[in-house]
Amino acid sequence: MLGYFYLQVLPGWLGLQTASLHVSIAEIAGTVAVFLGIPLAAGYLTRTLGEGARGRDWYEHRFVPRIGPVALYGLLFTVVILFALQGKKITSQPLDVARIALPLLAYFAIMWAGGFAVSRWLHLSYPRATALAFSAASNDFELAIAVAIGVFGVTSGQALAGVVGPLIEVPVMLAGLPRAVGPPPFLPRQGGHAMNCFDCAALDSHADAVAICADCGAAVCPRHAHVTPRWLTRTMVINRVVAVEPPARTIRCAVCQAARDAAPAASYAPAG
Repeated sequence: MLGYFYLQVLPGWLGLQTASLHVSIAEIAGTVAVFLGIPLAAGYLTRTLGEGARGRDWYEHRFVPRIGPVALYGLLFTVVILFALQGKKITSQPLDVARIALPLLAYFAIMWAGGFAVSRWLHLSYPRATALAFSAASNDFELAIAVAIGVFGVTSGQALAGVVGPLIEVPVMLAGLPRAVGPPPFLPRQGGHAMNCFDCAALDSHADAVAICADCGAAVCPRHAHVTPRWLTRTMVINRVVAVEPPARTIRCAVCQAARDAAPAASYAPAG
């Protein structure tokens, strides 16, 4: 559908010459099945067999960290080989490279900014908005390169366009990272809604909680949070016990702190 739009529809709107693409859908589907189906089947089998034989904890914390970099190594190897085969075209046809790069640069910038705009419209949280913006701006060039090589050949112009894509995508993504660190003012910081202060809610008021009471577990805001020092000790030589500097801290709500202040010290066990 996208190929038909860019080759037939969009050039007609712009008054440019249209083009046709004579490629077998079955050939493209076969290439996609190979480059997506084999990794999908391998992932399913390794998870199923690995978890069944050694357990999920071993699979996620031992096996996955070891095998994870293999995908990155494979991608880097493919890109290096493609640059080696397409290097002469890239250096001898800079205008063709620019014609490929400029629309991609505009596409990445528009999709990245558009992702944050849609996130604001949908009232998404900052983590979800960031994931949406970067996912929208990325363009699955790994699969595009695989299809271009499988259908048109490794030295074709289509493969060249696939190689130029990551050259533009990676710098744009890296340039967007500093601007995406820390939520914009129009996005909430965490998953949509903050926890409310329990004491404020009892007074028909509203305030975001910043801590949890060490005794009852109620959420409290800065106004209702009472911080008290909690001295840790260390046993030295000859069983001499000394306090460790600086002291730790314990946070309680107003009710629990008032109860501790009113009760004899021996009537409760210190928290922590």
